[in-house]
Amino acid sequence: MGLAAAGGATWAVVASNRPAGPWTAATDDKIYSSPLVDGGVVYIGSNDGHLYAFDATTGEQRWRYPTRGAVTSSPRIADGTLYVGGQDGFLHAVDVRTGERRWATDTGGPVHSSPAVAGNLVAVGSRANKLLACDMRSGAVLWELVRGDWFNSSPTIVDGVVYVGCRDHNVYGVDAATGEQRWQYTTSSTVDSSPRVVGQSVYIGGDDNKVRSLNARTGAWIWDFTAQKGIVSTPAVADGVLYVGSDDGSLYALEADTGRQRWSYPTAGGIRSSPLVTGGLVVVGSHDRFLHAVDAATGQVRWRFRTAGPVDDSSPAYADGLVYVGTLAGTVHAVDATTGRDRA
Repeated sequence: MGLAAAGGATWAVVASNRPAGPWTAATDDKIYSSPLVDGGVVYIGSNDGHLYAFDATTGEQRWRYPTRGAVTSSPRIADGTLYVGGQDGFLHAVDVRTGERRWATDTGGPVHSSPAVAGNLVAVGSRANKLLACDMRSGAVLWELVRGDWFNSSPTIVDGVVYVGCRDHNVYGVDAATGEQRWQYTTSSTVDSSPRVVGQSVYIGGDDNKVRSLNARTGAWIWDFTAQKGIVSTPAVADGVLYVGSDDGSLYALEADTGRQRWSYPTAGGIRSSPLVTGGLVVVGSHDRFLHAVDAATGQVRWRFRTAGPVDDSSPAYADGLVYVGTLAGTVHAVDATTGRDRA
């Protein structure tokens, strides 16, 4: 039975004799949030308005934290605190152990963007056309960058720079200490994909069907690759290869330095999930209700796991031999990473 905790969380004391292994757990609504696995716990948001904590080995619920709107944002963790945005317009800071609120800061509009944490600040985008940075301990707003449309893109912070896409058709590089814009790169469409920074390159998708490589210092164009439909998926980069999904249903493998295509793998639905690269596999979810695992070198399918519903923005995470992902059926699946099986 759940117990009401200070700050509004509901938790349960869990004792289970179930063996560690694949499992499925349920929330009360669709899941767009991506799982975060840390310290033997899976944290994930749901459209039912809660941030959940599940035991990573058994799927038992440890606690759930209530907000006043859907939680499509994906949680981030630092120093014992989880940070997540809500459709209620707040950036929430939650104690990882108890699920109790530490603080909540009003961003002015719904938050689909997932926070980035570095140093003493947490950066997140808002549908109030703002990119905000808050003090990670108090939630006080340190700076705001206001631009011409929503920030659905999730920022990343590397070497003192915040990188983020915007629905005003731009990709921005912003000074993390001051909030001053360092550069912008203008595309021909909205940018809902989130940036991946590797070395001196920023990789990001666009709703104009392109994935781009930009210079991390200046924002200058390096290359672009054109898919058949828009790219909301955030690129993954490993061993000199970029992997990204498209609304056209394909998973693409591109040379990270040139953008030249190595292979593509077709699914039967759009891919908004961002690829996970682990153990020589690329794992990605699709609207076709499958979690797909393909060989990273060849693009040949290794296994497919049928999920309870379509996989949209939820991107798979890996820990201790299991792959975790959320679905639009409101379920969280833990799947054997080697075989794709849902039971030991």
